Amino acid sequence: MDMRVTDLFGVLPSKRQEAWNALTHGMGLFVSIPASIVLLFKAFRTEDEVTLLASVIFSFALLFLYAASTLYHSIQRIRIKFFLRKLDHSAIYIFIAASYTPFSLILLRDHPWMGWPLFVFIWSAAVAGIMYKTFFIHKFDTIATLLYLAMGWVAILGVSEIVQRLEPAGLVLLVAGGLSYTLGVAFYFWSSLRAHHAIWHLFVLSGSLLHYWTIHSFVL
Repeated sequence: MDMRVTDLFGVLPSKRQEAWNALTHGMGLFVSIPASIVLLFKAFRTEDEVTLLASVIFSFALLFLYAASTLYHSIQRIRIKFFLRKLDHSAIYIFIAASYTPFSLILLRDHPWMGWPLFVFIWSAAVAGIMYKTFFIHKFDTIATLLYLAMGWVAILGVSEIVQRLEPAGLVLLVAGGLSYTLGVAFYFWSSLRAHHAIWHLFVLSGSLLHYWTIHSFVL
């Protein structure tokens, strides 16, 4: 049987599916640890406090995203899993906001009407999303996913400023990462596909690595 019914979740993936879900983002956690160390070391060498702060925020969020997801999909006890699900979903909002942070605080630092407003807006949206997931974890899942996407693509409002400051290769990586996240959503909703959630995880992994590469090589 592929699905298990519970009082708290309605429907849960099977143990085999959850094993794949945990494995895919466990890979992300495994890669994120050395990647974060490399990023923080490079930021530290710049001797710039804002660069270091933005890198710390991004690195923490990257690790938190994959740690929360891996833990959530690994634990089988329902009461604990219920709490971890809120943590997992909240981590997504935090990571989206953290992904914007190096761009808003470093790349757009000389554009005060774009950098800081973008920073404040995206983190305000993240806080709102976390509150939403905390109190309405079972409701309006489609709306929550659309909010993830909207937050992810809000940078298009400042695309002209980003294009002027980011090298072409960095821009390609940035857009490719956004497309990876967006295409992955199709698999997130494709519930009839047995491994749809694990496949979505792979798209998230790809998107986060592409954005990490952008930040490491073209923003810092």
